[in-house]
Amino acid sequence: MIAALLALELERTRELGLLRALGMTQAGLFGLLLVETGLTGLIAGLISVPVGIGIAATLVYVLYERCFGWSMDLHVDPVIVAQGIALAVGAALLAGIYPARRAARGSPAAVLRND
Repeated sequence: MIAALLALELERTRELGLLRALGMTQAGLFGLLLVETGLTGLIAGLISVPVGIGIAATLVYVLYERCFGWSMDLHVDPVIVAQGIALAVGAALLAGIYPARRAARGSPAAVLRND
């Protein structure tokens, strides 16, 4: 996840440098990038819930019955689902700290000069 966020930061270097040149502070840019990363983690967590339930249902009701001749009940615990989403957001935020710090510390003049 960190490698993907670093690649995204490298791709957006010009855009982030332009934001800094227009007056955004280092703390503001750091916060903006962390919010973006947290929202990415939230979206990933929300998308993973129905996908995970679908895979579990396929395993329980199709694969286990056909391969092993038995089945079991499928229970979706909302607390565990909420913990999974929180874990996705937390992991994204934790992975986004280093790329956000690196992007916020960049010099806007150097970024715009290299273009």
